[in-house]
Amino acid sequence: MSKTIELRWADGPVKDREMAKFDLFIQGFEPSENVTIELHEVDKHVDYRDHGDTVIGTITGVVHETKGAVRQFLRKTSATDTVEVGKEGAAATVVSIVVEQPDGGKAYAFSPVSAGEDDELDSWEIRASLKGDATVRSGIWYVARHDRRVPETQATYHWHSGQQVAFYNNGSTDTAGTGGYFADLAKAIDQARHFIFIADWSFQPYMQLNPSSGASIGQRLVDWAKGDSARLVAIHTWDHTFIGAKDSQNDDGEDIFKKEMKKPDNLLWRASNRTGEDGDIGFGWSHHQKWVVLDAPCPWDPKRHILRAFLGGLDLTQGRFDWPNHPVNWDEPGCEPLLNVTNVDRGIHEWYSSEFGADTPIDSTKTHVDIMSDDFHPRQAWHDIHSSVTGPAAWDVVREFVGRWNLDPCWWPFTASGDKNDAAIAKVLNFFKDKLFDKKTFVPQWEPHQGTWHGQILRSITKDHWGSKKPVKTPAAHKKDRIEFLWTIERKKYERSIQDSYLRAIAQAEKFVYIETQFFIGSGKQWTRRDEKRPNVANQIPDALARRILEHASLGRPFHVYILLPMFPEGDPSAHGGAQNQRDFQWRSIEHIVRTVQEGTGDWTKYVTIGYLANWDNLKGDPKTGGDRVERCRKNRRYMIYVHSKMMIVDDRYIILGSANLNERSLKGGRDSEICIALWPDLTKQAECIKQLGDFRKLLWTEHFGALPPDADNPESPANGAWMQALGAANASLLAHGKLEDDAGKKQGHFCTWPIDGSVDGLGIRAKEILVLDGETGFITGDDWYLWPTGSFLESWDLAE
Repeated sequence: MSKTIELRWADGPVKDREMAKFDLFIQGFEPSENVTIELHEVDKHVDYRDHGDTVIGTITGVVHETKGAVRQFLRKTSATDTVEVGKEGAAATVVSIVVEQPDGGKAYAFSPVSAGEDDELDSWEIRASLKGDATVRSGIWYVARHDRRVPETQATYHWHSGQQVAFYNNGSTDTAGTGGYFADLAKAIDQARHFIFIADWSFQPYMQLNPSSGASIGQRLVDWAKGDSARLVAIHTWDHTFIGAKDSQNDDGEDIFKKEMKKPDNLLWRASNRTGEDGDIGFGWSHHQKWVVLDAPCPWDPKRHILRAFLGGLDLTQGRFDWPNHPVNWDEPGCEPLLNVTNVDRGIHEWYSSEFGADTPIDSTKTHVDIMSDDFHPRQAWHDIHSSVTGPAAWDVVREFVGRWNLDPCWWPFTASGDKNDAAIAKVLNFFKDKLFDKKTFVPQWEPHQGTWHGQILRSITKDHWGSKKPVKTPAAHKKDRIEFLWTIERKKYERSIQDSYLRAIAQAEKFVYIETQFFIGSGKQWTRRDEKRPNVANQIPDALARRILEHASLGRPFHVYILLPMFPEGDPSAHGGAQNQRDFQWRSIEHIVRTVQEGTGDWTKYVTIGYLANWDNLKGDPKTGGDRVERCRKNRRYMIYVHSKMMIVDDRYIILGSANLNERSLKGGRDSEICIALWPDLTKQAECIKQLGDFRKLLWTEHFGALPPDADNPESPANGAWMQALGAANASLLAHGKLEDDAGKKQGHFCTWPIDGSVDGLGIRAKEILVLDGETGFITGDDWYLWPTGSFLESWDLAE
């Protein structure tokens, strides 16, 4: 066996001044051999090249081998250039190395040479090597003042370096579909040569990546699979048939693929439901994960392929094709293709609204949506965030798919539909373990990749929905095989690493937090009035934001939290037990933040900006108030832009995005199945990553506000919040009156703010302001955030949380 040295993150909390703690592992040495291991700071930062690969200390000991053990120990150890952690006068920051021994471990502390240099942000790369033979060495480990990773006791997947990342706002960059997520996905499918795995909340085979041209997503995949029988396509979606979220095209996928698209044997499709938190009845919970993972050409090795994952908030389903203008009326530029019926038998088109969609009329020719019908309605414009991640983290997305495919429990009396037999399970599993680890075909996960981002795949999932019936062995970076699909989480039944990552990042935020989310419900125990507290809403996102604001405010530091939400939850805003309760719970969560910051600072608007998106046209006269809601919405030519994003940016140095909303359903871990990725810069590429993420944030702000605020490069500046709040209030007034301009100014972008009164004597919505456009009751007064009382028996259920 060849000699190996390895560093691994050590369990347990770090001590004062410890930036990181590692366990030292050795293998392949001769028993009783004297060994000296050097600890290096590997500094590649452009401003610190003179540091080079610097030895910051050594550990010397004698190799000891215990019979039957899979590893060796280093006994009678000593160290040089160490500092005593916590001792007065010691270095401000240290990295500890634990040398495990049969009778207990011993820790030594080393201080990196650049510790305390502020412009390097206390970030280093650490490596161990054998003195006298530098080829025997560990991998390089990234150490940072802000520990972005979620530890292995909380997250199944480790973080990896080397991600190449692209961010997408909306499904397309323009009306023609020439750029953006859907365009890039179409190209990626064409470039893939070996496999395509898809998981979705809703997968509709007749959905088109570009309504103006091209085949449906289902036909693209069928044609790709038929191109080579050695290829494999597998699709796993949520079965909607057992609950009120009707989705016939998704749930009829088996018939569509088999009978209408003539799918080949190497294309697998399955729809399944979700068990409950304890493996029991899962009524109301869903598989909400949404991603595509496939192979892609390797830029630095044309003979092999690497892995690429697309993940975020966009489903491959109806209504997701949109662009930054977000039109809502049929006669706006780019809307004509959305009115085309693309499948006559099923009446499929892209003119989508969850509130009115079931009544969408089709004309007598069955080729177009009937815009002249009294039932015709505005379009529900769709704003979303997605990403492309090429590199080692994409391997963990494959593991997530295979682990779900292996175990697919369904609650009685329902079972999965489609390819659910043992043969289908074996096809996917055998591809994973027998083909994906062929180093001549694929770049292994452990080989260096050329991307600039560190990334970690995070989940909300229960143990019964991911794993393997039998142990699965695959090759690993070192000699010992890897055992796949093991449950390593300290919580025995579910993983909630998404929430853990959000809380960790908020606690480390230094300048600003920018959130876009479909739902914002949390901190139920902290809600203001006792009779409104809801302990089941246990995630601490709202309270964590409020507390972080107060921490910075107490020190006189500028800090700002931006939150973008939909005007109201998707669907009928008057629906009992759904939109009403969600709206109520969301208001209580917002109220907690505003009250806490107001009482702690005296002016919550200096630290928090909250708003929604809408689009509208100019009306002659006042908005129409008669008729039913669909008539009012159509005639008044205004509607919300639905914010479906699930994303948080912190200080332009960290982003988390994926399928998880900021509510209890997504964050608890035992309810909806979710997936996210957290990304932060590689030490040597910080400037490049910060610029990329900052540019993406400013792209979003330009889309929402029509222009950039005065100090967009410094989002923590009070000037930005004040500018956005003034713009949002002016837009909200124009929207309410159906005008594009008035004496005070013109419409700018889509951003609007709710008229929240943060005065100490009574937080609420200021009187005589329209909150849900063209709603059944019109005006809102006092503290009534919601339009309709939430006294139905469904309020006691957890589904709206």
